[in-house]
Amino acid sequence: MSSEYPSLFESCQPRDDVLDGSLQEEQFAAKLSTVVHNPEKAAPVYRDPDSFYDMTYPTEGLRTLLSNLTGRFLATTKYDPGSYTSSILCLDTRFGGGKTHDLIASYHLAENPVDIDDLSHYLLDGDEELAADYQDAVAEGLDIATGVFIGTKADSKDARHADDDPDAPNTRTMWGELAYQLYGLDGYEYLKDYDQDRDAPGEGTLSKLFAQHDQPALILIDEIADYMNKAAGTPVGDKTLADQTLSFVMALLEAAAESEHVTVVYSIADTAFGEQADRVRDGVRDHIEEV
Repeated sequence: MSSEYPSLFESCQPRDDVLDGSLQEEQFAAKLSTVVHNPEKAAPVYRDPDSFYDMTYPTEGLRTLLSNLTGRFLATTKYDPGSYTSSILCLDTRFGGGKTHDLIASYHLAENPVDIDDLSHYLLDGDEELAADYQDAVAEGLDIATGVFIGTKADSKDARHADDDPDAPNTRTMWGELAYQLYGLDGYEYLKDYDQDRDAPGEGTLSKLFAQHDQPALILIDEIADYMNKAAGTPVGDKTLADQTLSFVMALLEAAAESEHVTVVYSIADTAFGEQADRVRDGVRDHIEEV
């Protein structure tokens, strides 16, 4: 029986690398830490922003995330950020939910927007002007500071992410590492005592740190439950590093909520560490918007 609809093979054409057998299996396993801190070791499809976006299907969730981030990045410029005001976004997923892909997309949007061909295709419908304004603002000098903390990369004794950075301090906590990634050694010095003592800074201290910098900042936190699970075994006074880390996350979200230019995106995948994931959810429930 004939049909006016095209066949599956007509509608879904495999890419050339699938047809010619050049697609490598490791390309299916994206690693945020490699893309950010060791890009030369990342597969080109993840390392190169244009290739990454070209291979990415813009789901509604991803487009919502990227539109929100683009608007936030424009909040301190002459351009209209639209209605995008969410400073805290949570990717609450199970394994395989696409969170790593979303985080890599967010990182490239902040770090390499001029290398993304047709950015508007990856934003929500009607945000064509937002995409153009963002790329214009970047061309005029807008620079996004990024800090990326990955719970599987760090442990309770060493939080350093960039192993080949000769200037990297011996960070011991999430807050010390993020301060260095965002603002260099000056940023780290501001929180050095808190980092070395494993004593979480409060909202006021973080707000003062953010106020010293007028450019937008994007903070990505992945695998927080994994990190909390490790930190739970490290005593800090009469508490643990996990307690201090949760206090920091809550202070960070409060500081971001009061800031025009700081945005936090974090993920919770609880299949392996359900107790710690629930602890994070309960602690920050009033602050988050899920994507």
